This record gives sequence, structure tokens and C-alpha cells, in this order.
Amino acid sequence: MDYFALALKLGVSIWSNDKLLKGQEAVEVLNTMEVMGFWRISNFLKCECLYLI
Repeated sequence: MDYFALALKLGVSIWSNDKLLKGQEAVEVLNTMEVMGFWRISNFLKCECLYLI
């Protein structure tokens, strides 16, 4: 659980499909579908910015 302690110290999220990790509230845990959603939104925003230039 070194990554959990590091995420807690740095105040960052963890990418994991572990349901036990997802159930705790100390560190935000994102599953694969959530990470893919952020990736899609990020790519969409990049494309939109290109059209604004």
C-alpha cells in the first residue's frame, strides 16, 4: 500500500479497480471508466481549442 500512503501525502487520486480502495474516503480512487472519461473530455477540449484559434 505504498502508493496509497504516497497519494494520501501528496493529495492526489489513485487509478485502481479495487473495490476496497474505492470504498474508503481518505484518497479519491478512480476506476478505469472514470479515467477514460477524463481522457475523452481532455481530448475534446483540446480539439475545441484548436477550432478557436
